Amino acid sequence: MTAPPIIGPTPELRPVTRELFEQRLEEVLAAAPSPRIGLFGPDSVVWKVTRFTPVYLLSTPLSGIMHAAHPWIAQGVKEHSKLFEDPRLRARGTYTFLMRIVFGDVDTVRRTSRALHSMHSRVEGTVPDGAGRFGPGSAYSANEVEALPWVHLVFFWSRLRMYQRVVGALTTDELERYTQESNRFAACFGIPADALPQSYAELEATVEGIAASDAIATTAAGRETVAFLLGQLPGPARAVFIGFLVETMPESLRVALELPGPSRRTRTWNRLVLTGLRLLRRTGPAGLRYVPAYLEARERVQGVPQPRLSRRFNKALLGRESTLG
Repeated sequence: MTAPPIIGPTPELRPVTRELFEQRLEEVLAAAPSPRIGLFGPDSVVWKVTRFTPVYLLSTPLSGIMHAAHPWIAQGVKEHSKLFEDPRLRARGTYTFLMRIVFGDVDTVRRTSRALHSMHSRVEGTVPDGAGRFGPGSAYSANEVEALPWVHLVFFWSRLRMYQRVVGALTTDELERYTQESNRFAACFGIPADALPQSYAELEATVEGIAASDAIATTAAGRETVAFLLGQLPGPARAVFIGFLVETMPESLRVALELPGPSRRTRTWNRLVLTGLRLLRRTGPAGLRYVPAYLEARERVQGVPQPRLSRRFNKALLGRESTLG
């Protein structure tokens, strides 16, 4: 694939039907290393990248903000998400669903994927105002072949970018494996293989291409989502995080999201954030350094006891000690 999957004329809805979804899901689950390990496992690059708490905590709001630049996704969040009503509940749900697919066993992945498909099947509507390639009144759907790849690609691109910035570089082989492994995750949403990049170069080109295309546009729903997400941070932390964001995301996307341009101040914030996070990664206890779901999965697969601090951390995040159970 050499071009972003949604660049072109205003797309008509291409639904991911239940039949297509089930077919893709069972294909990828049949190829899992084992029912107990799940889709990836300890030797996977996806586990290597996703396990770090700082990577998750930074990439999650970055993903949410990047998603808001797509008119369909922004409108779907505005009309159907619990983000504005109960952001803590939404954050818990996002963490639980994603971590269960990444770190869960095969049965957990199957249950979680089916629950997400059913939930997304109710997310439908129209975009009220024209923006980019989307005319006024154009229909959107969450289970849709043209929109799902952007959700998926941003999820993995943002985590990879944060890993590279906070933890370190990956080898060429690891980058290729990460791309291929990420496509297993995409299958859990029914995304067809021909809508996904097949190499790391295509992954980067696709994200950059979509970000620079008319599939990305400023909308009222997008502005509202970005303002709300940034508004969850205290004032001083908000300025620091915005500075970090503008040094991370593609320039065309920054412009579409109406964020300030890079400056001496943003570069200073960027250095401070990276210094603090790298220090935490090197010196912090394992129970905080890694997301609880990873430590829980490592205990299941490798028999390494989960630190007590991790269980307490998980209870503070979710109200219970287990993510995957």
